[in-house]
Amino acid sequence: KEIFDKLSKAALGIPLVSSNYFKSGNCDHEAQEMVAKRDSASMSMIPLKLYSDDDFDRPSWMSHRQYMHYYDYPDIEVVVDKLIEFFDRTK
Repeated sequence: KEIFDKLSKAALGIPLVSSNYFKSGNCDHEAQEMVAKRDSASMSMIPLKLYSDDDFDRPSWMSHRQYMHYYDYPDIEVVVDKLIEFFDRTK
């Protein structure tokens, strides 16, 4: 309940996707909520794929989303800067 209360007020959703993320019912539900909010234009959403060697099939409801790749950046500070830059462009 707390996660969905926070999501209802969030302007940005960043699911940290991996094969394990999509195997989790809770994470799957969380991501579907973010997609629904994105589709209704009430949230920007930037999925962040964590591992380069983690191959998984995207769920059909997420197949049209592009991912940022965490592993393409030298450190977390650069990832955060890129996420902020993307979010600022979507406003």
